[in-house]
Amino acid sequence: MSPHHYHPIGIDIHQALVPHIPVSPDLLLVEATLVMSKARGQFCTRVQANHSSNLMTLSEEASSCVLIVEEDGYLIGVLTEHDFVKFAAQQVNLYEVTVGEVMTENPIVIKYEDLTDLFFAYNLMRRHSIRHLPVVDAKNCPLGVVSMSSLRQTLNLTYFLRFRRIAEVMNYTPIVVPPHTDIIDIAQMMERHHISSVIVIDDQAVGLYPIGLVTERDIVQLQSLGLDFSKLKVADVMSTPVFCLSPETSLAEAQLQMESRRIRRIPIVDGEGELVGILSQSNLAQVLDPMEVYGIVEILHHRVSQLELARLQLLQTQENNLIKGLQHNEFELYYQPQYNLNQAGELHGLEALIRWKHPHRGYISPNEFLPLAESTGFILQLGEWVIRQACLQMVSWQQQASPVFVPPSSLSVNVSISQLDVDNFVEKFEQILAETGCRAEWIVIELTESTLVSDVGTTVATFQRLRQLGTRIAIDDFGSGYASLGYVQHFPFDILKIDRDFIQGIDLNTKTATIASSIIQMAHRLGLCVIAEGVETEAERDFLQQCNCDVVQGFLYGRPEPAQEVIRHFSPSSQVA
Repeated sequence: MSPHHYHPIGIDIHQALVPHIPVSPDLLLVEATLVMSKARGQFCTRVQANHSSNLMTLSEEASSCVLIVEEDGYLIGVLTEHDFVKFAAQQVNLYEVTVGEVMTENPIVIKYEDLTDLFFAYNLMRRHSIRHLPVVDAKNCPLGVVSMSSLRQTLNLTYFLRFRRIAEVMNYTPIVVPPHTDIIDIAQMMERHHISSVIVIDDQAVGLYPIGLVTERDIVQLQSLGLDFSKLKVADVMSTPVFCLSPETSLAEAQLQMESRRIRRIPIVDGEGELVGILSQSNLAQVLDPMEVYGIVEILHHRVSQLELARLQLLQTQENNLIKGLQHNEFELYYQPQYNLNQAGELHGLEALIRWKHPHRGYISPNEFLPLAESTGFILQLGEWVIRQACLQMVSWQQQASPVFVPPSSLSVNVSISQLDVDNFVEKFEQILAETGCRAEWIVIELTESTLVSDVGTTVATFQRLRQLGTRIAIDDFGSGYASLGYVQHFPFDILKIDRDFIQGIDLNTKTATIASSIIQMAHRLGLCVIAEGVETEAERDFLQQCNCDVVQGFLYGRPEPAQEVIRHFSPSSQVA
């Protein structure tokens, strides 16, 4: 084996191959920005244009590029986030230009049969200064993409990175700008200097003190919202407060922070908080060293196999605990009120939230047991229980209705992607309605963004059947995942819930305020009711009221409570201003 074809034992290079779905060269650039605006990381977009229905199918992977193929399946080009920064700098009209007109033609590729060596692929990408390497078959039809990010994840270099420091690989000359800089100037600066981010500094301070960050992803997101770059300043859209690290921090810690915070760049500051450099994922990629990995990976591979077996055994034990919990009535529903903003503070409805009171551990967070239920398949049984209990509770409240007891008109129930994927979900839902005597219009089915993109055809068909019953559909946590209003308009749902990350401090953060107000306006044009989640202060409430948000939900109006306590909201005198 030649030196440049070194391949550590125990590492499968094909694990770094990210699947893809082809993109037509006739797709408009604006559609591509809508797809990429919510994605995270560096995986290639998996998207397919369906010209007959104008639907787009997204992957669950993150993306920062698209592959363009002809009708016969041949790869003809690539577009990346940096290309969209260039379009912004040149003020290209995204509604009039197709991806085929501006794509990078004849991209650097690697044949699948040559994808036998991890470091050969890595060095090929470094030599040509590219972040994405399409993998093609003998006919030049794309089979997937290898990226710097997927290579690092395949190697899982955290063990080796802990011996290195940020100061060894960071960029000591970052580009900085004051907050009053025009966004169009930022796009042109990124294009001119071939950079992916700029650091915003406090122009009132003596020295370089970072207060924000603007990246290629921000430019793509702003393009997808159709905002006028000539009227935007850096201060309006920068990410702030900015997360920083010290030059002496280990690269392992830096990588963990990037993964947990879903960021690709970190400003580096000294002990006084003054800027000394910036660390990017590209800097981390340069740490790959075949000599460090040789031999150790084989030892670790055996240990990983042992740990995986132990994990499976633990998972089975935990699943049994969930089953016992349901059998012993340890689960219960809590309810959080939702209030109308523009109708004298009337109670709009409630959201049902599951709680687990363990006999020994006390209350266990849903963030802990719901992922476990998803991974084991128990979510199907637990989800059906939630819907049934919600329907029974709603019937009970409606039967108590009186002039002094005004129950909610609707109750929202969260449904997971696993439940929706079951062929007979609608039939089971109808059966529960019939058995409990609950009316379909009393129930709102809530789904997260990721549910929409798993299987568009099946999702749309299920939505239509639910709405025919009279049930309304809500998309939950909008803005936290993959969805954009550009394709959401194709789904037959009724309610859009803005993720709490866009609401917290919305009166103080101009970037989130701009995005949230744009979402509200565009949602109203589509005839959707908008609910803001996580409202905790009167200032947040007042700002949302100015933006004509329809409904609010959060600690300002009430925390999730058991059924016997939440009824205090049902009195006419409980209306809020």
